[in-house]
Amino acid sequence: MDHRTGFITHETAYAITNATATQLAPAAAAQAIRNHWQVENGLHRQKDVRMKEDNDQTRTRHAPHNLAALRNLAITVLHQATAKATPAKRWAVARLQSWRIHKAMGLAMK
Repeated sequence: MDHRTGFITHETAYAITNATATQLAPAAAAQAIRNHWQVENGLHRQKDVRMKEDNDQTRTRHAPHNLAALRNLAITVLHQATAKATPAKRWAVARLQSWRIHKAMGLAMK
């Protein structure tokens, strides 16, 4: 439903799988697709938008993989430091309360 206009619309999505209809019911397939997009919108959006991963021009040797690993580590530490916060709030907490990040990493601040 379009919340602005109140109109109800229908959308058809097509997916390709090697599972038969008896192996994977349509409702289960739809749930799997929704689960995939939850990950895409959650983790990948943070890396793409917040960390500007798509703009990275690093192409030399192992550097792209190493930078991706560091980004994943940063997101993991951020989640540990701000477990109950929403994704947008996590970044604000990291910026304004860096002691939480140090604590999650086991680093003492004096």
